[in-house]
Amino acid sequence: MITQFTNFTTNNQVQEPSLQDKVIHEYLGVFERKMMIFENYWNGEFFSDLKNQSVKPFLENIGILIGEKVTVGHRFVDSTDSLSSYLKTPGTIWETPESWGCQVWYFGFHGRKKGIEFPNQIITHDELLDIFSSNFHDFPNILYFSSCNLFKNEDFGWELLEKSGTRGILGFKKKVGYGIGTLIDLLFLFGFFNFKEDDPFNYIEIFYDMVIKELPISKELGFTLFH
Repeated sequence: MITQFTNFTTNNQVQEPSLQDKVIHEYLGVFERKMMIFENYWNGEFFSDLKNQSVKPFLENIGILIGEKVTVGHRFVDSTDSLSSYLKTPGTIWETPESWGCQVWYFGFHGRKKGIEFPNQIITHDELLDIFSSNFHDFPNILYFSSCNLFKNEDFGWELLEKSGTRGILGFKKKVGYGIGTLIDLLFLFGFFNFKEDDPFNYIEIFYDMVIKELPISKELGFTLFH
């Protein structure tokens, strides 16, 4: 029996995405759960007590909450070029077999109506569509953005869903604080990774509805699912 996703990866690029997709679905309850976090600093003050504020210590312990191991990777990125170097084909991520089969891609950046905000630049919607037109369609996954206002224009969310080939996109239409945003993140991810009865990708809407029900403020903040 296959017990870990790494047991059926190779050193070569996957040639049959549909077969890989089938295997992942068949063994979803037993292979390694994975999440990759890309993050930029939330606080721009050099000497503030919150200068190193990060979601990493919260999200990397999601496995403790569900009683199952969740492997969590983390990288700080601060520009269009650095994000592209990881994600845009042929990016570093797609050349790293350990990342194949990652179920959740989490992006912790400041957001604006027009795109993602880094200290010295904005990654526009068009640039994001270009970066994410990548290999996300090769295996089941979701894209999770904890960025304010990014999906204020819903058309962008639907375009990104189509371009990326991901199974679902989650994010916000309005401004969301760091603390309440992290709680919303944890509640959704808890539901997703803790689901063992069946393929969780078939129940994304249920996990989303659970967040709306348990944390009604999430709806006020424009927490949105594109699926």
